[in-house]
Amino acid sequence: MGCLQSPVWHLGLPAFLLVTATSVGFANGTSGSVAKRTLIVSSVDVSGGKPDADQVKALQAISDNAVKTGSRYYSRIISLLGAGKHPQAEKVTISFTYAYKGVAATGGDHMEVANDYALKRPNDIPGVIVHELAHVVQAYSKDTGYDTGWLTEGIADYVRWFNFEPKAKRPHPQLKRNPKATGSYQTTGAFLFWTVGKYDRNLVKKLNEAMYDGSYTPGIWKKLTGKTLEELNTEWVSTLSEPNKP
Repeated sequence: MGCLQSPVWHLGLPAFLLVTATSVGFANGTSGSVAKRTLIVSSVDVSGGKPDADQVKALQAISDNAVKTGSRYYSRIISLLGAGKHPQAEKVTISFTYAYKGVAATGGDHMEVANDYALKRPNDIPGVIVHELAHVVQAYSKDTGYDTGWLTEGIADYVRWFNFEPKAKRPHPQLKRNPKATGSYQTTGAFLFWTVGKYDRNLVKKLNEAMYDGSYTPGIWKKLTGKTLEELNTEWVSTLSEPNKP
């Protein structure tokens, strides 16, 4: 799951085969102090693939569910990240496509989800949508001057795995894999969850704000918790065990 810079569409079939029915929903949110509704639209592009009728039907059902997930959780993500005062997208588009070969990626207010992955792991897609919607809400555009990709993805996975998915599915980093706070995705998400619980329940909101306005520096960890990122990492790793079960 990453970021799209400029989505490229690959069309090569008759128009009636390119896109199936489009799903539409609304999510309540805020922009500044003004309540607003965000339109969430999802469509299925079957060009570039050879899905049978059952697969097309399955993709449309997955697309419909993606809109339901987005409509239900978008405002919650805004709240979790403390982004209520930031301008929010008026419309979020979700495209299920064969053109994208990973899992999913987001650029601005548009996300692409791989049809192949959706068909292979349909039950994973709601969580994928939550992760990608976190990127929409993050809307980081200012360069902090530091390598923060790990934190961007870690915050999105913190939203997904520790606020959306069932507790039984939460990741538990393995000591044998030498986990690090900067490991990105689930590993960083788990580290953030631990840090929020021990040091500052508003930590993720504060980190999100610093990333959003470009003021993030490594020193923010010391400011918010009294410890450097390296010290926090050492302490967090010391709490892990094998097997890593809560």
